[in-house]
Amino acid sequence: MTKRKKTIPMIGITGSAGKTTTSSFVNAVLQTRWRVLASRKNFNTPKHIKRRVRLLKKKTYDAVCFELSMAHGTREKHFLYFRPNISVITSVGTAHFGPQGNNIRSTANNKSKIIPYTSPDGMLLINADDRHSALLKTKTFKGKLITIGIRNRATYRATNVIYQKNGMSFSVMYKGKKETFHIAMLGEHNVIHALFAIAIADRLNFTAKQVRKGLRSAKKPPRRLQLSHLKKRSILLDDSFNANPDSVKVAVDILMKVEKNKKKYTILGDMLELGSYTKQGHRAIGKYLASKKLAGIYLQGASTSYIGQEAIKNGYPKEKVRHFNSKRELMRFLAANVDSNSVYLVKGSGGSKMSIISRHLRQLKR
Repeated sequence: MTKRKKTIPMIGITGSAGKTTTSSFVNAVLQTRWRVLASRKNFNTPKHIKRRVRLLKKKTYDAVCFELSMAHGTREKHFLYFRPNISVITSVGTAHFGPQGNNIRSTANNKSKIIPYTSPDGMLLINADDRHSALLKTKTFKGKLITIGIRNRATYRATNVIYQKNGMSFSVMYKGKKETFHIAMLGEHNVIHALFAIAIADRLNFTAKQVRKGLRSAKKPPRRLQLSHLKKRSILLDDSFNANPDSVKVAVDILMKVEKNKKKYTILGDMLELGSYTKQGHRAIGKYLASKKLAGIYLQGASTSYIGQEAIKNGYPKEKVRHFNSKRELMRFLAANVDSNSVYLVKGSGGSKMSIISRHLRQLKR
């Protein structure tokens, strides 16, 4: 590990979901005043951290902010090169559930690995709205524990959360005053990610004006809830970067809240890395979809058949569920059947390559 006096913020961000987005918000806010050494893109393995840390010897930085994967085989290796004095655990969920042991407690234990490596006079930030974050081993941390949330009591709590066409607005008590912020990303989960940046900025004495400027300039990660206009006054909600049961439910909730006067369709691919939880995870999505007023459920991938079966079992009309054996078959269907005045959510794990479907929809002639 590089020897360095702990005179600058050293921020480590991990969690089951939202690491890249949270990092983007934190970096954008801090960069309104400081020179920040950040992760490249969403590269978050120990070998990438080792390479980035070397830059501390070559240039002077005011802060460091790294996204950290806590996947099997990498967990403590990060801390051979980097020791945070501010740590963020965004959530504890079902992402990479198979490699994490198919057990939520095992996942929480893995995310907790960052805690003993965090400076005891530093800060640990967790999500008060995430019920599984209660399983994190925070009692061993001797520093300042900070919570963020919307629904539950928290050190930094967002209120007046409003969906807008170009993102979200919300209010937070900041330095004793109620301040309103805006992010150009959809979903309450992205408000949560922004709250981590707001909390860190407050503790590092950034002004509300600087926070607003940073949040506005934050780069939106690709293929994460991106809206595009299609033919027939329809819209694509592209969330094809990755998927797990928790994130699919979040995306469906957002689908139902945007463009309320339009019909809603889901186009889903397989959720990977779920291990023995694969059937159960896909069936949980089917049950969840059955309770939504969807105009259609389109599925492609071997495991997505469980989604369709469970949706029908729970009362969703059978004639509105279609399963496709290949992407080519699905694309042919969409080319001939894109509905008017509708919103199409496309989502699946990165390995399921549902981005092909998103690209196909964008290319259809209007």
